[in-house]
Amino acid sequence: MATMITDDCINCGACEPECPNPAIREDELTLYERAVRLHGVDEVVVKEDLDAETSRFRNPDWDDHADDSAVPGEDWSPYWHEE
Repeated sequence: MATMITDDCINCGACEPECPNPAIREDELTLYERAVRLHGVDEVVVKEDLDAETSRFRNPDWDDHADDSAVPGEDWSPYWHEE
């Protein structure tokens, strides 16, 4: 099963523990730059203002490990439209 990150992604990191493989492992700067491209500079926290509330990379309590007992979410691929 393939997983696609759509334009709706806000780079919150919530999908990372659910990812069936280690595909979502970009660094903070890469994710930040993508958020700016997707949402515009006015919609994203200024990079210098990132903190534990706005970046999982700066949150020491962030659980970066998948739950082995987690059940994969619904497969949305039938709803995607190739452009």
